[in-house]
Amino acid sequence: MKLFIDINGVLLSSRPGHGPFQLALKENLDEFIIWATSEFDCYWLTGLAPNGHMKIINDVILPYFPPEASNIKVAIWSDLKTEAISKNDKNWICIDDNLLKNERAYLEYIGCLHNFILIDPQEPSLRYAKGKIEHVRKGLTL
Repeated sequence: MKLFIDINGVLLSSRPGHGPFQLALKENLDEFIIWATSEFDCYWLTGLAPNGHMKIINDVILPYFPPEASNIKVAIWSDLKTEAISKNDKNWICIDDNLLKNERAYLEYIGCLHNFILIDPQEPSLRYAKGKIEHVRKGLTL
């Protein structure tokens, strides 16, 4: 099963009282990445990798993530993140802190809105995200 992972707002959260670019690693990040990469075929689905370009992720993000994060592939998209999701593939989960109106319409059209998990960017721990993923995966595999 594929797991599409956004970075900003999902794995990183903004620090209250700091500037908009002051981001903090969420609690349990290492544990989450190790678990996700052992359980899923993982893809970065993030604005930090436009058109599949990994420079920002490789240079700025990965040095702070566990080594397993380097095994995560990048999803290719240009305008909407849902371009990376095949309408014929139902075996995936996506975690993101935002879902645009047109992305939501596409997921509804292909009957996969339930594969999307909205993550609260202010949630400090990734244990909540892991629990949500496990719940959705259970529903998809029944």
